[in-house]
Amino acid sequence: VITALYAVFMAPRDDPRTITWRQAHGGAEQGCHAADYVGFYLILTASSVAGCAACLMLMNSCGSAHILSAAGYALLNWFQGLIAAILPAHERAKAGCAYGMMQKTFAPLELSTYDKADYYKEYYGVIIVRTLLFLAGLIWMQHLMVRR
Repeated sequence: VITALYAVFMAPRDDPRTITWRQAHGGAEQGCHAADYVGFYLILTASSVAGCAACLMLMNSCGSAHILSAAGYALLNWFQGLIAAILPAHERAKAGCAYGMMQKTFAPLELSTYDKADYYKEYYGVIIVRTLLFLAGLIWMQHLMVRR
């Protein structure tokens, strides 16, 4: 249910303000392309599969600590998939394609706006969270393999 709501409310969309600015200033590629939609929904599909696998493992664990741990790992992958789709790629945002937490892109008065550190703060936060989740997943998988 959470993934379905995420897919509805965070789906890729064109930001008219940025597209208009890019067209006025000779920008070549404006708005979302098919690859943006395909990439976003593939990430959410993989996330959904991990979430469903976690639910099935939880229901069929029969009290097994190993299966419960594997279900936890699958839930971690589900969450990591949601985080992966939280922000568009930087170049896509500059072209006017917004999705995830970036509800709109920003039409700068000049392109040097993208060179300022404040623009990248949300990207750094997401990158740090994704890196920590990936590290936790690696350690968790090693733990599962050692216990098996």
